Amino acid sequence: MKNLFLILLLASCSSAKFDNLAQNSQFNRMGIKQARYTKPDFFIPSNIQNLSVTKTSSRSIASVVEDAPNYTSLSNKEIYFLALYEQYNAFKSYTFKKDIVQSCPAFHQTLVKQKRAENISTKSSALKIDRDKAIYNPVLALPYEGVDLFSYFNSKGWNQSQNHVQSALSDFSENQLKEIRQLCETGSSDQYFVFENLISYHQTNTDFGKNRKSLAALLKVPVFANLLILDNIERNAYDKGYAAFTNEAMGRVNSLWLKDYLKQLANSRQENLAEYKR
Repeated sequence: MKNLFLILLLASCSSAKFDNLAQNSQFNRMGIKQARYTKPDFFIPSNIQNLSVTKTSSRSIASVVEDAPNYTSLSNKEIYFLALYEQYNAFKSYTFKKDIVQSCPAFHQTLVKQKRAENISTKSSALKIDRDKAIYNPVLALPYEGVDLFSYFNSKGWNQSQNHVQSALSDFSENQLKEIRQLCETGSSDQYFVFENLISYHQTNTDFGKNRKSLAALLKVPVFANLLILDNIERNAYDKGYAAFTNEAMGRVNSLWLKDYLKQLANSRQENLAEYKR
């Protein structure tokens, strides 16, 4: 069954209005270098050292998703591909896309053995965004019409926002499909090598931990950027049935603490909505 979700953007009673997300001094752009705005350049806090490692994020990989098998026998390339593949199938539930991968010679046997990547279980949800607190909603950093969604809404108006968010998500998932097809045909992609480099880096550098620099590096990898978007749409996406390979990918770069950052964002969203309703 297709997943339907409602985009509700709330006009805050506060007099403070952001012309763009950069006016929140507590957050800064990741700083992705790109000629055109085609990748989400998320805003992240300057200091995330106070994140607590929860029991959930410190669990072993196999226990993160209920009944998840042990994936240690899979190569880094297989894990990256399967994480991207399962995320694309999750996005399809929200974007109503019907595109499928007809042929995948490079990972044919991997897909045959790992049917979990196709088993998607999602629920309907309401994405409620107070536009004065949009900084906590990564979905508004999605590329749309040459800018991020928030800047587009501020320039063009917030009417029909649900349609625009849907279109941005559709375009975003199309980029995931393009990379999947490249991986299927060639066995690798530029973004995969970024993931591989992160694995190599954290094995020899102990400074790759809970800090802004490490978070920015993680979010330049599609499988982690995707998780930020999915978790915005459906809270605790990392604990859903379709996140098994994504969790394994986090473990391989020693970054299960990313879940704590997602929880921090989710809690801030809820707090801001509660404040709005008072």
